[in-house]
Amino acid sequence: MRERLHYFVQAEGGPLEEFSCAVDAERAGEAHAGRGVPAVVYMMMGDAEQGWDEPELLAAHGLVA
Repeated sequence: MRERLHYFVQAEGGPLEEFSCAVDAERAGEAHAGRGVPAVVYMMMGDAEQGWDEPELLAAHGLVA
């Protein structure tokens, strides 16, 4: 598998969600916060087979611990 940029949202207490673009991930993070659930949006380069680079935080929505 070829290494590429991945976008993720992690809502408090929820599963990790993957998105194909930063805009969609940002909207999902905002939607979680709108429901009162804090969420972080980040991106990472890599893939499951070859490994991952360090995540880069793009946004935090709500009161994230």
